[in-house]
Amino acid sequence: MKELFRHIDHLLLHHECVIVPGVGGFLTHAATSFYDEDEQAFFPPHRTIGFNPQLVLNDGTLVRSYMEATKCDYKKASLLMQRDIRALQERVKTLGECYIDSVGTLKQSRDGKYTFLPLESGALTPSLFALPRFEIQPLPIANQQEKVITMKVSTVRRVVSVAAAAVAVVLLSIPFLHGSDNQMPTTTQQAASPLRVLATEKVQANEQNHAEVLDKVRNMFSQSSAEEQQVLPDEYFTIVLACDVAEENCRIYADMIKKEDGLDKDKLHVYADHIYYGVFATHEAAAETLKLMQDNKYFKIGWVKEITQ
Repeated sequence: MKELFRHIDHLLLHHECVIVPGVGGFLTHAATSFYDEDEQAFFPPHRTIGFNPQLVLNDGTLVRSYMEATKCDYKKASLLMQRDIRALQERVKTLGECYIDSVGTLKQSRDGKYTFLPLESGALTPSLFALPRFEIQPLPIANQQEKVITMKVSTVRRVVSVAAAAVAVVLLSIPFLHGSDNQMPTTTQQAASPLRVLATEKVQANEQNHAEVLDKVRNMFSQSSAEEQQVLPDEYFTIVLACDVAEENCRIYADMIKKEDGLDKDKLHVYADHIYYGVFATHEAAAETLKLMQDNKYFKIGWVKEITQ
């Protein structure tokens, strides 16, 4: 009977099915690597062993193995195989089960049917040697989510305008202070003309600085006014190409989109964690543009969105 076990084990190295006539067929199945969450470990590929009690007809595979091992003819090899099979059946019938080396345990139920419990290690597979399991710990999950503060563009511009006005007030007050400090008593100015000339030149210099500051302030407010003219309308439609993406990644993604041919790059805008394309007065106009751009891979996942300031 031990000889039978060695033949089964040897044949399973190179065959997917080994039939033991009158008992059943042992089948192998390739299993891919997998991750066990309970053990937090990756397991390498392996072969599992199954059993089919309906495969009882002699296909000649086991007999040929006996012939090669004993160097005898088919008839004698068949008799040796049948002897070992009967010994196996008697062991299972008497003890209720029989352990087959390197394969598993063969059992017999009360109704006479054979069942099989394979080894957890699976079938021996030389091509999968030196592939042990390895453990890997999952990354800790952050307790707090990243907080993102969003502000409207119009609000930011109003804050900038107020700050510019405050800076202008401070700057405008400085020349007057210098001018008032440098004024001399009337009697002294009349008595010493050289001092009066110096004071006059200093006042003229202060007035020139004052004029330069005023020009700078006017330029600041003129630029602010020009920007306000470019502010988007309160309600419009646009095409969303990406959303809920980190701003840095948004800009990288936008640069990739700009490299596409047939795209109006001036219509592509990045706001916080969104990438928008175009400004449309109606939903139909935005949808029509999206339809025309469907051949572009970046527009296939886009959608029309209404923006309200």
